Amino acid sequence: MSSRLRKASEAAFSLSRKERAALAHALIQSLDAASDERVEAAWDAEINLRLDAVDAGQTTERDAFVALDEIEARLRETR
Repeated sequence: MSSRLRKASEAAFSLSRKERAALAHALIQSLDAASDERVEAAWDAEINLRLDAVDAGQTTERDAFVALDEIEARLRETR
């Protein structure tokens, strides 16, 4: 363990339980940030592809409730 990490750990362990939880959350969020950005970018690209397909008339519209009913029926058949 580096001296920087040791000092940070000692400082962290001196915090209250609530403060340690907040610090742990912030550290985990910092690790997930890059992944979240990639996921968000991928969803943005997918949304734009779908909107372009709708605008170009390449899709068919279906009632969501009807589609969900059909999915449920198929799932019941496979059980």
